[in-house]
Amino acid sequence: MKKIVLVLTTALLFVSLASAQITIGAKGIFTLNTGTKGTEDFEKSLPNIDLGALASLSTKPEMVIGGGGGLFVRYNMPFLSSLGIQTGLDVLANNGYKVNGTLTTFLGRESTLTATATYTSLELPILVTYDIGLGPVTLTLLLGPNISFPINKMKVTTALNSSSATDEWNIANKAIFGITGGAAVALRLGPGSLVTDIRYINDFTPVKAGEKDSENPMDLFTRRALALSLGYQIRL
Repeated sequence: MKKIVLVLTTALLFVSLASAQITIGAKGIFTLNTGTKGTEDFEKSLPNIDLGALASLSTKPEMVIGGGGGLFVRYNMPFLSSLGIQTGLDVLANNGYKVNGTLTTFLGRESTLTATATYTSLELPILVTYDIGLGPVTLTLLLGPNISFPINKMKVTTALNSSSATDEWNIANKAIFGITGGAAVALRLGPGSLVTDIRYINDFTPVKAGEKDSENPMDLFTRRALALSLGYQIRL
């Protein structure tokens, strides 16, 4: 009896997947790294700064602009066509954190500081989607986990008055887990649809500096970013 139930369940799953509505697409992405939270360790480790000579260091975060592109696929089940699952792969460049501030020495001398740290990542969102039809326009709500894989070293640039220094730091994280959500609007155009979406990415853990599997990596910052995209999708 258990074998029969298993066979029937498997067959039903395959039939559902075979008759699912599948949509594929490609998009360009524009990101605004805003709300990213930095750490004291990050500021203390910046190149071109002699902390021993400082009486105070006052900084405030600023927005970092990035971008990239990606491919995606969405499955809408036949028994509830408005509900689906969307995944894909996005490449995002210039993820990062930037601060502007003032350094004051014990002698009262002030210097202007600008520090920027950026890296590139491969993003894997796994989203639950819900479609709302509005004539030729479809509104899609999206929410789900996001897995980020840093794929290069962290580039850190510090400008202090007229001098600057650039360094590269290894990233200890193999993967960074977070959540993403937002909404997309698709307008029928030709054989497919022109689609734009807005999503917010919130990582749960900070980017860490150090070798892979390092026992004591240094926390740098926790990414929070707004992602805007424009692309084209086709239903198969």
